[in-house]
Amino acid sequence: MNVIEKIHPDFFIVGAPRSGTTSLHEYLNEIPEIFMCPKESGYFSKFSIGRLASEEEYKNSFVDATPNQLIGESTAIYLRDPETPDKIHQANHNAKIIIMLRDPIERAYSHYLMYVRNGYETQSFSKKLELYDKNKSDGRFHDYIIMPSYYFDSVSKYIDVFGREQVKICIYEEFADKTQKIVSEILDFLCIDSSLPKNITEKYNDFAHPPGKSQKFIMTNYISQNIGRRLLPKSTRLSIKNFLSDKNLKPKLEENDILKLCEFFVDDVTKIQDLLQRKLHWQHFPNTF
Repeated sequence: MNVIEKIHPDFFIVGAPRSGTTSLHEYLNEIPEIFMCPKESGYFSKFSIGRLASEEEYKNSFVDATPNQLIGESTAIYLRDPETPDKIHQANHNAKIIIMLRDPIERAYSHYLMYVRNGYETQSFSKKLELYDKNKSDGRFHDYIIMPSYYFDSVSKYIDVFGREQVKICIYEEFADKTQKIVSEILDFLCIDSSLPKNITEKYNDFAHPPGKSQKFIMTNYISQNIGRRLLPKSTRLSIKNFLSDKNLKPKLEENDILKLCEFFVDDVTKIQDLLQRKLHWQHFPNTF
């Protein structure tokens, strides 16, 4: 097929957020047989911030792919948006779907810390849980930190739409512990015979404390950003960002918060394990299978 005729990606990494999707994106981007669209392109979800909204803009994001390359896209919000599976299926019913799942408590807390780091969240995590518990019965209420940790309905929808043979479920904890093994399985799933990428030991979008004022100025100043984008390769810009970020020990979850989150997620964890027919070794849910 001529690349101009290829109007959709061949596979999608659909989430969950804070579950290793960025690292997997970067690893696959180093595979010669794969062309990855810009991360979080978001074309198939109206909820994606900064999405490529027009069809022409979206197609242009992978116009440089060669005919022998598989095209991949990764947008973490695709897992939660109930309309996305049908939209992707309508575009390419043969698409393969990769889903990354993480201990829902650890995922939610990591999501919270990311928003704190980026300056979007100022409330304590305990306060966020109180607010969610108070408002979760309201059908209009949406929480961007807690709700993405409910997996069952979202995963079930993808399996129903695409079939189990086209959906690959990866567990973040296994991905982090045995990265080479899981990436090899994903390449097999995509029917790609290739060596593992050289960057497979790198960790992307990892935890960092909020930067100080001087660090934040350098990271957000328009002039420094513009110069960096024009003169420095992406790997160098990432190294500078990591250097400016405080990588000290991640703050621990409060025990009361863990208990509350267990109440929130225990039923969903039980259902997702039944769906996958396997025990998920998540530290906060040792007796759910």
